[in-house]
Amino acid sequence: MKYICKHCNGKGVLEKRIELEEIDNGRIWMTTKMCIRCHGTGELDWIENITGKKILDPMDFQLKLQSHPTTEWGPYEEV
Repeated sequence: MKYICKHCNGKGVLEKRIELEEIDNGRIWMTTKMCIRCHGTGELDWIENITGKKILDPMDFQLKLQSHPTTEWGPYEEV
């Protein structure tokens, strides 16, 4: 059974940008609107609905994040 992700209301994208920071120095290296809870799918199974999706392959997740249309490199600056 699939559940709609409550974090993004099943859209797979968020209204507000998420800033991803480097662990070492805290610099923002990427911003995205992709829902990190459902990984942009908008759906979760019943276990993922409680815990969030697990990242089985970090490289695969990073490629998915980088290729998402809302992802931008570097800090996001509103003009």
